Amino acid sequence: MQKQAFTPTPVKPCSWFDKLTILSEVEGLARRAGFTLIEIIIVVIVVGILATVAIPTYQIIVEKSKEKICETNLNILKSALDIYIMEHDTMPASLSELPEGYIENSYTQFLQQKGTWRIKLAYFILGLEKRNLSYAEPLINILGEGNTRIITCPSDFTPPEAGGFSYAVNNTLANMRYRDYKNLSGDILLIGDCENSTFTNLSELSERHRHIFAREDYSQSISKSGNVEEVSERGRKRKKKHGGKQYGGVQPVNVAY
Repeated sequence: MQKQAFTPTPVKPCSWFDKLTILSEVEGLARRAGFTLIEIIIVVIVVGILATVAIPTYQIIVEKSKEKICETNLNILKSALDIYIMEHDTMPASLSELPEGYIENSYTQFLQQKGTWRIKLAYFILGLEKRNLSYAEPLINILGEGNTRIITCPSDFTPPEAGGFSYAVNNTLANMRYRDYKNLSGDILLIGDCENSTFTNLSELSERHRHIFAREDYSQSISKSGNVEEVSERGRKRKKKHGGKQYGGVQPVNVAY
């Protein structure tokens, strides 16, 4: 059988109307594709802005929570220290000499005050950030047979269980009698963030806290009057909330009496 020759079907040439229709459709697709790309860019920009705002905000919340717990620890330790000096008529050589019962009683009295929900909220926030560290029991943990009392600052990078200290007592007040302590100037620093058991000058305090935007490191200390101070390396302090009032101004730090 003889094969028939293949005859291609002639292609009808496009008219100008058909060409304009095709170009219009292509242009429409291009427009739609371009608009979708713009949407994606806008979404990325918005997400970036939200992340830029959210991350520092989260860091501020965490730092403020650490600061609040540290401030609470200092107030409780100061209260326990006052009881110790009154009953023993002498300043302890270090905070490790404070009986556990003194600290527990001070902690219980503190929790009975108004506004302690802020402390509980700070414990909750830090519990979310560091689930392996129990700040819900911030002051005392018993390790082994030595009954070592652990007093921990949330911002301490070398906590007591790692061989460091969180807080120290002012060594210039060593062996001070209660009568002299009672007449002591209210500006004298008693207890502060420190890697040692005692401190004699500001350089020995540990600047473990930070202002996020100011990029300024500082240590927290409590004075004889009960004010918690932000002490920087420049040897100056900023008074914080005490008794429901905000004290302003920056003053020289008074360590020695």
